[in-house]
Parts: sequence; structure tokens; C-alpha cells
Amino acid sequence: MLSLSTRAKEAIKTGLAVTIVYWVALSFDWLNPHWAVIAVAMVSLPTAGQSLNKGVLRLLGTIIGAAAALLFLALFPQERWAFMACVSVYVGACTYLMTGRKRQYFWQVSGFVCLIVAVAGAGSEAPFTQAAVRVLETGLGIVVYTLVSIFLWPQTSASALQGVSRELMSTQRKLLNVILNPTADGEEKGILGGLSAQQIQLIGRLEQVLQAAASERYEIQQARQLWERLLHLSTELMEAFDGWREGLQDTQSIDLRKSIPNLDKIGALLDRRFKQIDATLEGTTPYAAPTAIEVTVDEAKLSGRSHLERAAVFADKTRLERVDRLTRSLLDCVADLQDFGSRTVPHDSEPAARSEWAVDPDRIQAVVMVMASFWIGFVLWVYVNPPGHAGFVTLVPTVAMAIAITPQLKASSLLYAFAFGSILAGIVYVLIMPHLSGFLELGLMIFCVWFLIYFVFWKPQQIVTRLGCAVAIVVMVKIESEQTYSFAGYANSVAFILLGTVLLIACTYIPVSPRPEKAFLRLLARYFRGCELVVSSMAYEAPLPDVGTAPWNVTYHRRGIMELPRKLAVWSRFLDYRVLPGTAADHVQKLVVSLQGLAYRLKEAIEVRNLQESSLLRIELADELHDWRVGIEETFHRLVENVDGLSPSETRQRLETTLASLEERINESLEVHKGSITNRDVATFYDILGAYRGVSHAIIDCVGHADSIDWGKWQEPRF
Repeated sequence: MLSLSTRAKEAIKTGLAVTIVYWVALSFDWLNPHWAVIAVAMVSLPTAGQSLNKGVLRLLGTIIGAAAALLFLALFPQERWAFMACVSVYVGACTYLMTGRKRQYFWQVSGFVCLIVAVAGAGSEAPFTQAAVRVLETGLGIVVYTLVSIFLWPQTSASALQGVSRELMSTQRKLLNVILNPTADGEEKGILGGLSAQQIQLIGRLEQVLQAAASERYEIQQARQLWERLLHLSTELMEAFDGWREGLQDTQSIDLRKSIPNLDKIGALLDRRFKQIDATLEGTTPYAAPTAIEVTVDEAKLSGRSHLERAAVFADKTRLERVDRLTRSLLDCVADLQDFGSRTVPHDSEPAARSEWAVDPDRIQAVVMVMASFWIGFVLWVYVNPPGHAGFVTLVPTVAMAIAITPQLKASSLLYAFAFGSILAGIVYVLIMPHLSGFLELGLMIFCVWFLIYFVFWKPQQIVTRLGCAVAIVVMVKIESEQTYSFAGYANSVAFILLGTVLLIACTYIPVSPRPEKAFLRLLARYFRGCELVVSSMAYEAPLPDVGTAPWNVTYHRRGIMELPRKLAVWSRFLDYRVLPGTAADHVQKLVVSLQGLAYRLKEAIEVRNLQESSLLRIELADELHDWRVGIEETFHRLVENVDGLSPSETRQRLETTLASLEERINESLEVHKGSITNRDVATFYDILGAYRGVSHAIIDCVGHADSIDWGKWQEPRF
């Protein structure tokens, strides 16, 4: 029996779906059958759930976008500039919304469908028919591909959901074991970075698989709240591990087994809990309610240690208690998923994060780029009228919206994709189609062409080439019920595609350069600027504003310092190190990891800053805390101005001197007020001191990694 590869199966499914779509559209003599074909190309994903989920978003976006276009046509039937202004504002709003986290594809489709229907309807006597056909043919493409993917070699996401969850739990278990092993050698500690990166990837995969699986199976949709809770708890655990990993250097000179006598027992209990989570996910073990783990610190073993070292031990105690709380919640959650639990909200759940709103510069840049492509295309259409005509107002902004979602994508790569697609379209349109008669021959040709495209360019990283070829074929061949052939029309289409791509490449430089190294530098400067502002908001002279009352810039930067390291990690994968001599990929990766660690240490500092510590200690140490904060602000300010403007040795010496001065002042204060300060006050202050020490060491780590990179080459202009 012939065994086909997954690559061949997916190509056959896409080719078959496109052929069926053309047959239905041509049989009913519908306008623009290529709209249905493009819908197939966009929703063809590996699993039925992913395709269905994306298809539903595309259909809803098409309906909303078409309705918006009809509204604008009704409001401004004879006012060209007002009409185009409203359409551009709507497209800009959709661009801003689609670059957020929720319903990205819905807003993207809503934006470009409004644009296409509005422009097509403005030159038509029946704009409603144009809109209705667009919705109808989009639905046709989605339904056909969904049915093909369900009945022909179906692949589901439901089976992968449990597998990804178990793999994530296994990775977090390995991370915990390495972190809790005080005797781990350098090689074992070195795998922490790889495990952390794998953890981030698995959390992203779990989110995608959950979304697709919920579209496939009713029982997963019913339990979606529990799966989302598992995702949330895993993310919280990831943050705890990352902050802990960056804080390992704080306790290098301390024997934690002596300071925390039951550390080995705690490690064994947590390891056993992760095993129970895995077994519960698999459904092979009965559920046993977890009990809290008591973490004790032997303060007698810390006698003679500095207050900073004591603070580091108490910080580890706090982290252990947090991991204990999160893993208990995880076990409760997976038990409810497997019907071992009571399906109630876990009693020790983390408080839900309050939503924050702030203007995101990256999203504003995307809006400016898309709207610039729209207006430049409109001016060219009206005053120059190049080949393609209205296509400059529709195709160029549509592709610009796709680039806005993935700004790392090089617009120049589309030039090669469209060029290859144009050549293939020319062969089909000029040499093959004129010799065909009847849909049987035409359908066979359609199937072979689409099979070839999806079989050759099947890798995920080839999606740009695959979609570029598909769009070129659809636009240039333009299969209709009454087929006509014109080499001049084909040549004009080629010229339009190439000119439009050149225009698109130029527009990607509006308002800033899209080169990865320039984007990396901008994000890095914004990160340090955010750190500076966040540290300044921690001043003890004034109350620390909470999330709901903080100024918008503080709100934005608090969120930004947590998100920017992930954006920097994405951009780092697209850097061309051939034009950046003096820069190694591992140096950039280590810098990004250290930035993520600094973000978590700042988050800890903000959290402990809210603690009501002893007013006596705060008054006694006000000057030292102020000096520490001002010194940190100055460090971040210098990093904003010039990322390589700090010497690692000078920075280390300055921050260590500040910490030593703070510790000396603490000793004096505790000696003078020995009888008036409670143990709880001292413990709370240790938490604050440990967080501040962690921030200082994280900054030293960042400056050291930044110094290993030749930033001068990054700042050189390139075209």
C-alpha cells in the first residue's frame, strides 16, 4: 500500500480544495472566484481545528469589513476625499487592534476587506452585490477546505493538547531540579538558558493548540476555563523560575542546605508533585489533595553573614513558597481536567491581573506604515494611474497589514516570491490554458499547479514564498466563466506586482528603519528608558502608585519591561551577523536573557516596595535608599544614551559600594534600635533588601553582556 508523507497529503488537500472551489464558483457563474481561492490559501493549516478557527475569524472579519465599506459608501457617495479618509481611518484602527494580542486575524481581515470592497464598490453600480459575493465566496472557501481537511487525512489538535501540557510540565520539573541542586556544576547550570527558552516555546505552543482544540471538540470547549487556568499557572511558574534563575548568583557563597535545613526534602516533595501532575494528566493515578510545604530558615546558621546574604536566603524562601503554592494549584487544576477533582475554583489561586491600557509605540508605527502605503497608493492611482490602477490602494496596504503583524518579515523577500509566482503564472496563462477545453482539463491543471506550490514550499519558514506564489497565480491567471487571454494584461499584472512590491519596500521604512539591528537598538533603548522611569516611581518620598492610579507612562513602562525582552528575543533571530562583525549570536542571546532576568528582579522590587515595612527602618535608611535609587536611575539613563557607554568593572564597583554603604548603615540602625524592632519588621525589610540587591546584580550582569558586543557596527547606516 502506498504511504504518503504529511507534506504530500497537505498539498493534495489544498489542491483538491482549490479545484472544488473553482468548480462551484464557475458553475454558478459567480463574480471573482479568486476570492474563494485566496480564502482556501489563507486557512490551509496543519490541523482541522486551526483551519476552522482561522476560517471563522476570516468569515466574521469579512462580514464586518464589508458592512463598514457599505456604510462609508452610503455616507459619502460623491465625496471622494472624505470617503477615502474614513476608509483609511478604519484601516488604521484595524491595524492598531490587529497588532494587539486578541483576535489579530479578525481585525486584519476586517481592515483589508473593507478596503477592497470599498474601492471595488466605488467603481461599481452594485456595491452591495460586490460585498455579498465577497462574503459568499469567502464562506465557500472556508467550508470547502474545512470539509476536505475533516474527511481526507484529518489531523486534530486535541491529541496534541495533553502531549504539549505534559512536555511543559516535564521541562519545568527539570528547571526546578537544576535550580534546587546547590552542587550542580557549571555544565548543569549552563542548560538553564536552554530549558528556559524551551519553556517559553512550549507555553506559546500550548496557547495555540488550546485555541485550535477548543474548535474541534466540545468537551475541550467546556473545560476551556480550566485549560486557560493551567496555561496561566504555567506562565506564573515560568516567571518564578526565571527570576530565581537570575538570582542564583546571590547565594553562591552560601550553603543553602545549612540555611534551609529541609531543602532536600522540599526538592523531593516538589519533584514528586510534578510526577503526580504528569500522572494525573495521563489519567493513570488517583488524585490526592496536595498539602502545603513548610519552608524553614535556620537563622543560627546565618550568624556572621551580612544582611545582604541573609536577604538573599529569605528571598529564596519566598520563591520556594511561591513555587509550592503554584504547583498545588496546578495539581488541583489538572485533577479537575481529568475529573478527579471537584471542578471548583482552586482555593489558592493567584489573583487575576488587572488590565492595563497604554499606547504602544510599535503599534503606532505599524499604523503609520499602513496608512502611508494607503495614501501613497491612492495618490499614484489618481494622479499617475500606473499599471494596476486601483490595485495600488488595495493590494499594497493589504500586504502592509500582513507585514505589520510580523515586522521581522523582510518586504524584499516578497519580491522573489512574486517574481517566481509571475513566471509560473506566465507559463500557465500563456502556454497551457489556451489549449484546455472543459473543466476536467482545467481542474486537473489547477490541482497540479496548487499541489506543486504547496509541495515545494511546504516548510513553515517558506510561508511567505508559498503565499506570494499563490497570490501571483490568482491575480495574473484570473480564471473566470468567460475566459479571455491577453499578453498585455499579463504584462501589466507583472508590472503592477513588481512596482507594488517596490512601493511596499519603501513604505516599510516609514516612519523608522525596519532593519533588525535598528529595531533591536530602538527596543533596547525603550527598555532601559522604561527601567529608569519605573525605578524613579519607587521613590520612598512619595507613595508608590498602584496599577489603577499610576500615570499612563508608568503603566506602559511597567508592562513594557516585562514584554520587551521577548520582542528582543524575536528580533535577535533575524539579525544578519555577517554585517555585524564583533557580534556573536550567543552574546546577544545572553544579553536578552539577562534583560529578562532584570525585568523579573524589577517586578519583585515593585512588589516588595508595596510592603508596609518598619517606619523606623525606613526613616533611618532613607538617605541610603535614595542614593541607591538615584544611582540606579543614572545607570539606566546612561544606558539609554549609549548602550556601550558603561564599563562593567566601574558599574560593579559603584553598585557594590552603594550596597556596602547600605549594609553598614543597616548594621548601625539594628544595633541602635535592637529592642524596638520586631522580627517581622526585620523579615519584611530583608525581602526589600533582597529585591534591591537582586536588581543591582542583574544590572551588573546586563552591562557585562552588553560590553561584549560591538555596538558601533549596529549604529552604522546601511541601505
